[in-house]
Amino acid sequence: MKDTVENIISDIEKGNTENLTLYERLAPVYDYLYGSAYDYENQASYIKESAPNKDRPLKIIEGGCGTGRLLEELNNNHPNSNILGVELHEGMSKLAEERTKNINNVHIRNEDMLNIDEECDIFTLFGVMAHVDGDMRLNFFEHVYEMLTDEGSLIFNYKHPEYDVDGKYSPWERDVANYTIKSHYITLHEDSGTYYAVSYEFMNNDTDEVYSVGELMDIYFQRPENLISELKNIGFSNIESYGEENKNGVIVATK
Repeated sequence: MKDTVENIISDIEKGNTENLTLYERLAPVYDYLYGSAYDYENQASYIKESAPNKDRPLKIIEGGCGTGRLLEELNNNHPNSNILGVELHEGMSKLAEERTKNINNVHIRNEDMLNIDEECDIFTLFGVMAHVDGDMRLNFFEHVYEMLTDEGSLIFNYKHPEYDVDGKYSPWERDVANYTIKSHYITLHEDSGTYYAVSYEFMNNDTDEVYSVGELMDIYFQRPENLISELKNIGFSNIESYGEENKNGVIVATK
């Protein structure tokens, strides 16, 4: 990890920052910065409780699998099932491949989720819908509906519009070897849309030198009642919504 941080700092010094985004070159530090922010065990429990025909092996697809941490939990709960992790960003998918290389029933594909066309019992999306706009979301719901087996489920989380107010500041900090890595999230509600202004600082604790890089991320918030209406119109017959009081809920839509 120390070598990874030093390579990132070297790129910053050289001005090679175009690909220093959270989901590509910064992927190796993703778990260090944000791993504690996600309850992967709880996410896996939603999936387990929603699984159709729990007594037989399932085909489970996780869209936007990131570094593969939820895939590990899915394998713990469904050790005899066929589990596919799909990740658009190569930096993240490589980490998922490394994390799951010794799990025979887990496979990784570095691909756009809309290119996946495999029958499955469960399709999950955690931490993804906030990056998907309205038209793409509808296309994706329709695409997954056609992929699901009878009584199969689509399970995803979402961010409520009230979850992040304008100007909300969310800092994270972790120590790696002799470096302190800090990330800063600021929510910006503009006329053109909502964004996360994200910056990352890498401080050498021996010299106090600080190296910084940043990016602007599109974020899409959704109201659960709107999502439920879209899913019903597509044909999902049973839709459950959880955690709305936290403004960061989960929806389970069954075919």
